[in-house]
Amino acid sequence: MIPRCLNALNRRDIVQAYKHAGFIHDNIKNRDYFLTLLVICFVAHQENDYYAEFIELLFNIVDEADLEALKSQVRDFKKISHSSLFLGFVDDSIASNDLELLSRMIDSLSFLLEPEALKACTAMELTAVYDHVLQRLQNMNAVDRLAKKFDYQQPPFDFSELITLLANKGSAHRAYDPYATTGESSVSYALHSQNASIATESVMQTAKYIHHKLVIAGVNEIDAKHSYALSPNANVPASYFDVAYTLLQPTETSEIAEYERLKDYDKQFLDQRVDRKTIFDKYREHGFIQHMLWSLKDDGIGFVVLGKGPLHRQFESEARNLLLSNNYVDAVIELPPKLITSRTVPLYLLVLKKNRNASSKIRFIDGSSFSEFDGRHNRLINIKKLAEIYHSGISKNGLFADIDVSQIDKNSALLTVSSYITRTEQAYEQIDTELIRKELAKQQKITDFLINQINKEI
Repeated sequence: MIPRCLNALNRRDIVQAYKHAGFIHDNIKNRDYFLTLLVICFVAHQENDYYAEFIELLFNIVDEADLEALKSQVRDFKKISHSSLFLGFVDDSIASNDLELLSRMIDSLSFLLEPEALKACTAMELTAVYDHVLQRLQNMNAVDRLAKKFDYQQPPFDFSELITLLANKGSAHRAYDPYATTGESSVSYALHSQNASIATESVMQTAKYIHHKLVIAGVNEIDAKHSYALSPNANVPASYFDVAYTLLQPTETSEIAEYERLKDYDKQFLDQRVDRKTIFDKYREHGFIQHMLWSLKDDGIGFVVLGKGPLHRQFESEARNLLLSNNYVDAVIELPPKLITSRTVPLYLLVLKKNRNASSKIRFIDGSSFSEFDGRHNRLINIKKLAEIYHSGISKNGLFADIDVSQIDKNSALLTVSSYITRTEQAYEQIDTELIRKELAKQQKITDFLINQINKEI
């Protein structure tokens, strides 16, 4: 995503500001120091003049005494996350005892304090800018780090808007992502649900960087951990969260088995939160599902975006029966294919609750047609309508079925939507006819050339 609020020059100035701070080679300590100052500039912009006095003093530091005095300048922080950000930076500055480095960084970012520099930039756009700066810094030693066409890694498709509507949490609540990868889902959830305190676990991204993005997103209380949710002992409290959510891409969860081998975990769960017999060497989805349920309050709700496999693989039927026997499955929503990449098979949203009435049925929803092709992959549309079907159980097109738990065959324990909904219409894949015509024309030329060659030989 390229922020619309910035022109190309300003965007490039921000992304390359580290170069003017004198950074030549990657240094994690300096990188973190610089990024914290960048986030302080973003927060100062977002809060208008609220932190004006602090920023004025910070950007005119002369000696260590000024740094010590700065700690007492702002007492009434708007958010807990602001307090840890600002005061943490001052403490780091004092500890580093390097005013020259601080001065260079301040000079390199001082243009951000100009009134027009970040005008109209939203929190979502600023998190995208932060991601671009982070990726440049992490590739500082790469030859093409200053290239205009630097290959930024784009975040995965975002399901947080749908999850927010399904969760329907208007008041303050605690939300948790046990498999946060680089934190985009939590950032988006926070942007759609302003009253959430956020906790994340990730072994793929430094916790500080996820914390930074959540600060920009406006989260008050943040607990970003560099940890693995399926470690022998949980890193979060039991029955603590109101909402839990995560994206388990079908091709990625098998990679975490290597992390487990390095840590010698061997699928041990000393607190008994996961039944080790229900997870396998290659697959960990049901481990995350059981961990999330353990972490939720009795009236909490969980959301897992995952592939078809965990919902239908025969050797995982015991794991599904565990969910069914405890009446945890509230709904299964089939989503359109190609949401993440042009090759992605249909994904499913598994909705989990711990306080379901014994007579409650499982709602299977066919949302496979809720998409629009944008030329490369599908985009989820009519999200509010999809959420309304989940909440109201009303649909004119037969897009859902309420199934009693007792109706589900225990031998297979299938949780796929197609097992319970008969589709009267097939959803056809959108086809790029112009591209197909070009490819056919190219193939025809090759065929004509080969036929001519054969004729000449004859």
